Amino acid sequence: MKLITLDVRGEACPEPVVKLAKVLEREVGSGGAAIVRVLTDSEDCVRYMKDMLSVAGITEYSVKDLGNYYELEVRVTPLV
Repeated sequence: MKLITLDVRGEACPEPVVKLAKVLEREVGSGGAAIVRVLTDSEDCVRYMKDMLSVAGITEYSVKDLGNYYELEVRVTPLV
């Protein structure tokens, strides 16, 4: 399984959300499995990313508050 890390700390929304959407689109389209890990220091970005994942029907994700930044981890599985 491929691990992709997006470090968007210091970036303002909506750019991090757009970057995540592009990576997810590419990975789902490739038919492979991946874990996409996003590092952000913006609580607003975490909220917007969770909203985007919900709209896209993606439910396999977790969020960790690591003190001075957040880690959002999304599991991408192949479409059956």
